[in-house]
Amino acid sequence: MYLLYLDESGNESDPNDQYFVLAGIALFERQTYYLSRDVEAIQNKHFPNHHPITFWGSINNLADIPYFASMQEPRLLQLADLVAHAVWLLYEKRNPRLIQPLLRSFDRRAGTLHGLVHIGDSRGNKCECPACASRRLPGTIGKWIGTS
Repeated sequence: MYLLYLDESGNESDPNDQYFVLAGIALFERQTYYLSRDVEAIQNKHFPNHHPITFWGSINNLADIPYFASMQEPRLLQLADLVAHAVWLLYEKRNPRLIQPLLRSFDRRAGTLHGLVHIGDSRGNKCECPACASRRLPGTIGKWIGTS
């Protein structure tokens, strides 16, 4: 079974924000322990004096109800927040700094980036975002970042 962690970035009711991003990570249920452990190791290496944020328990069954957690809860929800913010920075500010190391993990088939979808009036033939560029010319990710 796969678990989906979702988060958003941007504010759809703020006229200063041109983009609103809904992002997530999908993990096979047995991966959550190992990824959480790896994130813990990164925190200990780079922030050794900070109290760790607890990842609560083990996952045995998935309830078919939505669960909304605060940012202090699961580390994997924080990773979804990082992905959402990285995508928002790329689209809103044209800043690829956070998305560059993450982009290789987005679902991609035959050079087309399926793990990132651009919805809105500015998408299409003239848009140079990674989502639109890879659909137009598989194997590329547009001028915003460069080619893959």
